[in-house]
Amino acid sequence: MKYLVIILTVAAALGLAVDHAAAQGQHPAIGLHVQAIGPDLSKACAAAPTTCAGIVTTGPTIPPGGGAAYWVYLVGIPQVDNGISGMQFGLWYDFNNVGGTYTGAYIDPSSFVKCSDLAFASATWPKSRSGNTLTWTLANCTRGVELRVGGVMIVSLYTPTLMSIIKNPNGQFAVSGCAGNQFNLNYPVDSGWVSFGGKSSGGTNAGCNPCLTQCVAVGTQPTTWSRLKHTFGEE
Repeated sequence: MKYLVIILTVAAALGLAVDHAAAQGQHPAIGLHVQAIGPDLSKACAAAPTTCAGIVTTGPTIPPGGGAAYWVYLVGIPQVDNGISGMQFGLWYDFNNVGGTYTGAYIDPSSFVKCSDLAFASATWPKSRSGNTLTWTLANCTRGVELRVGGVMIVSLYTPTLMSIIKNPNGQFAVSGCAGNQFNLNYPVDSGWVSFGGKSSGGTNAGCNPCLTQCVAVGTQPTTWSRLKHTFGEE
C-alpha cells in the first residue's frame, strides 16, 4: 500500500480532496501506445498522441532473429473533465533468456523516461510484473484532455509477444483527478495491451485500447481472479 499512501500524501500536501468512488457512466483507464522510435528519446513525451483515436496497439514488424524496437508509452485515460494527477499500475510482458537465446520483449531500465512530474517505481521497474506510480502537481494537471502520457520506454523485440497493463504489485490500480479524487479501475477491462509481431490473444492480434473499448486479460479470457493470476504468472 505504500505507493497509494504516496499518492494520497502528495494530494494532501497540495490541499486536495480524495474520493475513492468513481463517477457512474465514466470510463477512466490506463493503456499502452506503440510508436516508431524517433531521433531523441528525451523529447519523446512531446511526440505522443493526444487523442484516443491516436493510440496504436500493435508493433507489427519483427525481423527474423529479432532486432525490432519501438517506443511504448504509458497512457492514462481520465474520467471525463477531471484530468489526471496520478496513475498507479503494473506492467506485464514475456521475456526469457535460455542459454543466450532471447524470446519475447526486453526493456532496458535506462530507457524509461517519465513524462509526469514524479515517479515512484517499484524496485524492479520496468521488469515484467513490476509497478509504478506517476504523479503531476496541481499546476500541471490539465482538465478536458483525452489522454495523459505518463512515460515512455524503448521495448526491444526478439519474437512475437504481448505486453499489458496490470495491477500494481501492491494491489492498487487507479488514476487520480485534478481535484485529487481517486478513481479505482477495473482489471482487466480498464487495462490496455499491445501485440508485437502479430501475436494473438483471445482471437485477435490487434491489441486493446481501453479508451475505446473494454479489454480482456491477455492470453485467455479468464472469469475468476485465480485464473487471472494464472494468466499473468502470479501464482
